[in-house]
Amino acid sequence: MKVWKYLLFLFLCGLSVCVNAQSGKKLVKSLQEGVERSAANTGRAGAVCEARQTVQKLERTVGKKSDEVRRNIIRRGVFSLGQIFREEVERHIRQSIFQVIVPKDGSTRGSGFVFERDGQIWGIVSYHVSGRAGNRLKMRFYKEDGTAVYYFGYVASSGSYGFNGVDAALVSLPQEVKEHVKPLVISQRSAQKNTIVDSFGFPDPDFSPKDYSKNAGRRILDVCGYKIITTLPSAGSGNGACGGPLLNERGEVVGIHSGSFKGTLGFAVDAKTGIDDLFSAMDNQGKVLRPLIFNGIKITDINISENIGLVEIRRDGKTFFSRDFKRYPGSLDYRRLERVIPAKKGDKVFLFLNQGAQEARLEVYEVR
Repeated sequence: MKVWKYLLFLFLCGLSVCVNAQSGKKLVKSLQEGVERSAANTGRAGAVCEARQTVQKLERTVGKKSDEVRRNIIRRGVFSLGQIFREEVERHIRQSIFQVIVPKDGSTRGSGFVFERDGQIWGIVSYHVSGRAGNRLKMRFYKEDGTAVYYFGYVASSGSYGFNGVDAALVSLPQEVKEHVKPLVISQRSAQKNTIVDSFGFPDPDFSPKDYSKNAGRRILDVCGYKIITTLPSAGSGNGACGGPLLNERGEVVGIHSGSFKGTLGFAVDAKTGIDDLFSAMDNQGKVLRPLIFNGIKITDINISENIGLVEIRRDGKTFFSRDFKRYPGSLDYRRLERVIPAKKGDKVFLFLNQGAQEARLEVYEVR
């Protein structure tokens, strides 16, 4: 905490010189109060979040009014504080992630993490681990001393299967978990290309609580709709790691790990977009629609519970292109399907849309 306060002091000194007196004093005071609350309540879940939110407010408000030099100073100060928040989050990460387990033998099915919204604790897991809304899950959480505690939860809303769908599910948790967990903070910005993230989870069914896995230094190669594509520096994101969080430099969740490809590429669901849509699906009987567009023309809508499966192109009555997109490793933009579907005028495109892992409906589109 001494290092915390020292860095904060240096930041505030630089800031007080660089912003105009009245707005600067108010914002600095607000920042001080937020950080002091966190410093005094580090044992309380979500305390660090309060200070971080205050810093973000400072960055938005002052950054717009200051010249480039002042903005740079503020950004450096915010980054320094962000690093401290990140260290604090990682120090308690074992209490922020959990294991989804098989009730019969206790083996690990996947990972997950907790976050707080409107005073309630929620869990996030992968869809291919949890299945559809209404399913009951058994989860293993870990206290600060490493002892395990078990809770059951229910899938409140869910996405779909595959690298290009929303491979995530929102889990309603009993609120008694509050006494044991440290909720993570969901970033209010979507993941950014070329940034570095670290992922956490339980990839090995035999791992002990102290041996959760950290896959550090994953570079984000692309963000396309819900989908994040990253490098995969180590093998620590294997079976069982799906559902774990990807954290940015501030310790905020930007992604939900969903799988890997040939040990070199990692995939994740964009946390902000995915989680917001899961809440919308919960409130709208499972429906959140997005358009599928080819050359600027809408083909149909796809629901959050669906994913693009097999795509065929037929020309002069013959199939000349066929690809299953469930595990397609490249970028797939629902608004720019022409980038991955090489159809020309007069061709017929057959889109097989899956519900989960099962084929649900067929859409046929003739290119005009």
